[in-house]
This record gives sequence, structure tokens and C-alpha cells, in this order.
Amino acid sequence: MSEISVAYDREIFLLQKFGGVSKSFAKNIEVMIRRRELEINPIFTFNRTSNHHINDSSVISKRHFEPARSFFQPKNSLQTLITAGPIRALSSRYSGGFNPITNADIGHATYYRPQKYDFKKIKRLAVTVHDFIPEYLNWNGIRNPHIGKSRLVQRADLVICISETTRDLLHERYRLNNQNVVVVPHGTDIVPRERKVEDIFSILYVGHRRGYKNFDLLLDALRGLEKVRPYQLWIAGPPLDQAELANLESKLKGSWRHFSNPSDHLVKDLYSKAAVHCVTSKMEGFGMTAIESIGAGCPVIASDIPIFRETLRGNGILFNPHDSEDLMNALSKLMRDETYFESMEKNLLEVRENYSWDSVTPKLAEAYRGLF
Repeated sequence: MSEISVAYDREIFLLQKFGGVSKSFAKNIEVMIRRRELEINPIFTFNRTSNHHINDSSVISKRHFEPARSFFQPKNSLQTLITAGPIRALSSRYSGGFNPITNADIGHATYYRPQKYDFKKIKRLAVTVHDFIPEYLNWNGIRNPHIGKSRLVQRADLVICISETTRDLLHERYRLNNQNVVVVPHGTDIVPRERKVEDIFSILYVGHRRGYKNFDLLLDALRGLEKVRPYQLWIAGPPLDQAELANLESKLKGSWRHFSNPSDHLVKDLYSKAAVHCVTSKMEGFGMTAIESIGAGCPVIASDIPIFRETLRGNGILFNPHDSEDLMNALSKLMRDETYFESMEKNLLEVRENYSWDSVTPKLAEAYRGLF
């Protein structure tokens, strides 16, 4: 077999307009199109999308997607139940349109509830497992946004885990038969950066702020740090509600800025300008923003949890995610010690090379080839 055709379904591109999972698929597809020597031919089973990562790619957008029609996205357990089965299938097809495929070698499910009409004519099934966060939060049954994951993994010919940590959890939770299980991490763009020391020490936080993201720990850690050095917290993510605004003003007294629903271009600009990126999560499947920061040469302070021990490879400061004082001490050290700061930046090169898209995508292509 020479060229392998891989059909990608619509699900993650309907669920996300922005987002790490859809970005990872779009970037890998872009590299496959650009690097024909990989001999992977990506095919889309849909012809409508409003996903920014597809539409912003000059390589992928040449395939001429129309804007997605409205898609009913469940926001609670009852809506998930109501929209199961035929209702979801019809809504999905209406929103994403349909691009008929003929006998694709592999169908790659972009999330956990692929539609049968997308993968009617495939020879092998692949699925990517991103994390087990809902299971650890006890979001069971229809509360679990990963509903369908277990059944899909058991059916798949190829299971791709985005980290060794996720692979270990997969084997712990599921008894797999003959499936190939391969680790292929997310990647990042490599952006040269020249850091300029500024009077205001900018601390970047990216993503949503609820629950296991542990954002309030960062706010508690920042209180009193103005005595060490003037700083500003940069928050890039969903809009702030009134309670969050009041909390920020109460704790930080104006030493913060918010960037609502930032574009990829803006986030890259923030990575390039921030003094440090802080990731406070109590759990993650990968922690893509930490790797993106490293790709931009921005030092990272992250929670001391298994995934960051794996992905950062010692090239970052880890802190106890249950101890705001430990985070405060880590930030204080960076604020005071420029030589330590500079040594951190020099140690990022190895990590950056391992997570470039041109390093990651060939691993995915190799995993596909392993099925034949």
C-alpha cells in the first residue's frame, strides 16, 4: 500500500470553533497535506464548518468549506439525553453538510460519538483518547461529555493517546483486546522569541477558569506579590461574569487585563510577550497551553501533576496545586532572579523540538501505517 486515505468526521469541528482538540486535528491535517512524502491523504466527511482552525489554515481552506449551519449543542444532562440518537444525527448532518467518501482506508473519530453515515465505507477505525477527567470528576452516565468513549475504544483498530499518562489510565480503566495503542502527543508551532525585560512582570493565564482548572489558587498566590515587583495578570479565555469581575477587583486591585475569546494570533502574541505562563490545573489530559508557551520560548510554572512531569521534562517550575503559598514562592523566585529566568529559557530547546508539528505528525502517519 502506498498512499493511505484517512477520513475525519465532523464531531469535534462542530463542538469547537476554537479549542485544543480541534486545533490538533487541523494542524496534523495541514502538515499531511503539505508534506506529501508522508503519503497520507486526509479526507473530510463534511463540507460545512465554522471552526477557526480549519478556516484560518490557508492549506486546508483551499478545500472550500461553507459556513456551518446551526447545531444544537447540549448544555446539561437532560439535553444530552434528548439529543441522543436520530435527533443528534440529523442535527449533525444539517450543520456540517455531507461530503460522500468511497472506501477510505481509515476513519479517524475526532471525538467519541461519530455518526454512522460518516464512517459507512471505511476499512479501519481510529480514535484519539484525550483524557479521563470526567471519570475522575464522577460525571457518570449522560453527565459524562465523553459518553460513548468506552464503546468506541473497544471497537477501534487503533487507539491514539495524547500522552503516556493518558495511555496508562486507558489500560487501567479498560480491558483492551487486540487494539493497537500508540502515544502521539499534541504539537505546537515553534515561534522565535526575544524576551525583553519590562518593569511590569506579566503573568499569563490561558483557558477557562472553572472547577479543576483551579484559577482561584493563582489569585490567592498573587496577593502581596506587588511588594516583590510590579506585575499584571493577563487572562485569556471566555468572558468574565460579574462574580469573577468582583473577585478580580477585590483580590488584585486592577493589576490585571482580560482578553475575551482571543484568536490564535492574539494568544501567540501573548505567549511571546508574557514573562511567564502559569498553569494551575489539578488534572489535565495534556496541558496544551504549556507546550504552546514553550514553543514560543515562554517559561512555564505548572501544577506538579503527572502530565506536566511528563511533558515539561523538568523544563519548568512545578508547584503543589493545593498550596497557594508554594505557587507564590515560585513566582517570587522568578520575579527576583533574572539569571534563573534566563537559564529556564535556554533549557526549552529540547522540549520545543519534540513537540513541533513536523515532529509530531510523522508519528501519527506511522501509527496509521501500522494498521496495514
